[in-house]
Amino acid sequence: MLKQRIITSAFLIPVAIWFILFSPVLVWALGSALILLLCASEWSAFANFKSSLGSLVFIAMSLVAMGIAYSNVDIASTFFLWMTMVAITWGLIVVWLFIRQRHAELKFSRMSLIINGVWLLSSCWLALLWLVEQNMRWEMLGAFILIWSADIGAYFAGRKWGKNKLASSISPGKTLEGVLGGLVLALITSFIFMYTTPAYSLVSVYGNIALILAIIVLVIISVAGDLFESAMKRQSGVKDSGNILPGHGGILDRIDSLISVAPVFVALLLWFKVAA
Repeated sequence: MLKQRIITSAFLIPVAIWFILFSPVLVWALGSALILLLCASEWSAFANFKSSLGSLVFIAMSLVAMGIAYSNVDIASTFFLWMTMVAITWGLIVVWLFIRQRHAELKFSRMSLIINGVWLLSSCWLALLWLVEQNMRWEMLGAFILIWSADIGAYFAGRKWGKNKLASSISPGKTLEGVLGGLVLALITSFIFMYTTPAYSLVSVYGNIALILAIIVLVIISVAGDLFESAMKRQSGVKDSGNILPGHGGILDRIDSLISVAPVFVALLLWFKVAA
C-alpha cells in the first residue's frame, strides 16, 4: 500500500505543482472544477444517492453552486462574507468533532450531507479560483505544501510514536502524536518554502508570529477535513471514497484536507488584510 501511494504521489505531485503555478486561469478554473465535481460524485454516495441519476443530480447541484460562487468572486464584500461563513462552518465542524469524537457512532442526516457537500465543495473551488485570479499561485502552492507536509509528518510520527488516539470512533489510526508530528513538519517546510520562494510576500506582509498561528490553525482544519470525510465513510461502511487513485482510494480521499484548508486559508488572508 505504501509503495503504491509513493508511486502515485510521485506522478501526481509534479503535475499538481505545474498546474498550480503555470496553468492559464481558464484551464485552472475548468480543471479544478472537474476535480471537485468528481469529488461531488464520490460525496453523492455518502448522501445516499445510490443511482447514477441521483449522483448526476447531486453533481448538477454542485455545478450550480459553483456558478453562483463564480458570480460573486469579483464582488469584494460578498466574497469576504462567503469565505468568512465557510471558515466559520469549518470552525463549527472542528468543535463538533471534538465534542462528538468519543461517541461510538456519528450520524449525519441525509440533508446535512447534501447541503454541506454542495456548500463546502463549491466554496473550495471559489477559494482556489480567487487565489489564481489574484496571482497568488506561490502562496497557494504553500498551502498545498502545508497540507502534504502535515499528512506525511502525521503518518510517520504516528507510526513511530503514536499511542494516544485522536478520534478512535472516527479514525482509529490517527493519534495526537501523529498530529503533532504533522504540525512540526508543516511549520518547518512552510517556513523553508516561504523564505526561499516568491511566497516570501506572506512573511513580509504578515510577519512570522501571525504565520505561525495561521499554520497551526490550518493544520487543525486539515485534520478536521480528514476526520469529517472519515466520519462520512464510517457511516457509509466504506474504507475509501473511490478507487481511482492506486494506493490512495478516491479523489475525495486525497483532497479532503484541501477542501477544508483552501477557503480557511483565503479567509485568513482576507482577515489579516483587514487587520493590517
